[in-house]
Formats: sequence, C-alpha cells, structure tokens
Amino acid sequence: MSSYRVARRYAEAAIELAADQKQGERLAADLQLIQNAMKESAELQAFLKSPVISKEKKRAVLAALFKDKVGTIAFDFLNLLVEKGREDVLESIL
Repeated sequence: MSSYRVARRYAEAAIELAADQKQGERLAADLQLIQNAMKESAELQAFLKSPVISKEKKRAVLAALFKDKVGTIAFDFLNLLVEKGREDVLESIL
C-alpha cells in the first residue's frame, strides 16, 4: 500500500475518533503543534524515520516533547503510529 494511502487512512481514523468525542478542534490544534515541531526540527524528522531507533526510545522522546502539550487523542495517536511502525508517514498525515 502506498504511503499516501496509509497516511490518509490514519488521518481519517483520527478525525473520526475526534469527531465522535467532540474533540475535533482540539485535535486540529494539537496536530498543528506537532506539525510545527516537525517543520522546525530536521533532527526530530530523522529520529522518527530511523529504523534503528527502538519503539521504546521513540515513545519516550515523544512523551517528553508532547505529553503535557497535546490532548489524549493526539498523544495516543502518536503512540499508535510508533507501535505500528508508521511514524515515517507522520508528516504525510499532518
């Protein structure tokens, strides 16, 4: 499956979940914050795309960066991407 299709499916699922929980605006703001962080840091982009960095390390770094700054849906979404090995499509999702 192309990365575009993967990104689209994850994005649609996140939007649907946020809409169901009436958290659409919060999710949009959270994803904008994450997108800005990604744009500002080539190191973060490379870190997330690296296949040699463990899932545990990626989750720990994402927690340090975003846990207190984003809502539950966005934070759980980031962790899901890492767990499924799809953090490489985060930029496309955003």
